[in-house]
Amino acid sequence: MIKNKTLMTPGYRQYLYGRYDVLGHIEFKNIDQDWCWFEQWLRDLHRPRFDSDQRIIIEHMDTDFYRSDLRFGMNLRNLFEAFRVVDIPLFTMLLFTNHFGIEREVCELAPDPRDRPTLIETFVNRRHVTEHYQEISTRADAVIMPALCLMGGSSRSHRYATYRWLEQSDLLRHVAVTMGDSK
Repeated sequence: MIKNKTLMTPGYRQYLYGRYDVLGHIEFKNIDQDWCWFEQWLRDLHRPRFDSDQRIIIEHMDTDFYRSDLRFGMNLRNLFEAFRVVDIPLFTMLLFTNHFGIEREVCELAPDPRDRPTLIETFVNRRHVTEHYQEISTRADAVIMPALCLMGGSSRSHRYATYRWLEQSDLLRHVAVTMGDSK
């Protein structure tokens, strides 16, 4: 069973649920490992006709995977294909994402402007907004070595691929890297 943890802040959620008739809401990391489950989830949301104010919210706040011969992410492509397979119009999708500039990819995958997802590009989510937020003053001239944190809540292949690239490019002596899961 896939857990449906979402990252959307309560303010965004309240606004979107007040503006649209939300048929479903899911965070992308919960589906990108099990497309059969996701297609069934969409089938459960399917209806003979969709109204213009109905939305299925997909939170896409994770790294996508790209091939050099495609101009869009593989996960994004699979997402659009799942909607098509289940025969749900793309306009019902509300893509809540931290992928600024993803509109170009969306337009490529959904060329009809009348059947295109609603996009909300934002960096604001529950990971970034906390009660204990404090402004940090930094001095760029005091940086001794650039650093990269590749830790996360679960094992993700893009972290290991980034680390291997840094290693193969002989950059680990120039960039401090933390690696591993933060559990």
